[in-house]
Amino acid sequence: MRLRPDIVSVLELARDIIREDFTAESDFEDRRYETFMMANALAIAARQVDTGASPERDELHHIRSILDDATPNKTLSDLNLALSKQLRSGNFDPGKPLHEDVRTLLTNSARQAVSEYNPKYLGSGGDT
Repeated sequence: MRLRPDIVSVLELARDIIREDFTAESDFEDRRYETFMMANALAIAARQVDTGASPERDELHHIRSILDDATPNKTLSDLNLALSKQLRSGNFDPGKPLHEDVRTLLTNSARQAVSEYNPKYLGSGGDT
């Protein structure tokens, strides 16, 4: 699951900052934080473009399998909400059927998010 705000919103914010706040007179030191934040947003966007939609498709398939829900019009958000409700209800607690499947799903989702947003944490390099 990709985090919110989505990367397009972050890139639009970076664009607006560049257009509105950066002038010929602006000093890098005055804009250091904004500059690094924009560079980080661009790096995240590049990793997401490189990765493509396969992590979200895989997550969608995995959640549908866990929930036994093949309803074609449900979005990933819909299925995540349904999964969350079942998690809170204790349906996937240790010792219950599908506990390991849900644990694997959540571990993979977390690892994917970290690989896009902070790959150095996983030791997978990256430029941020």
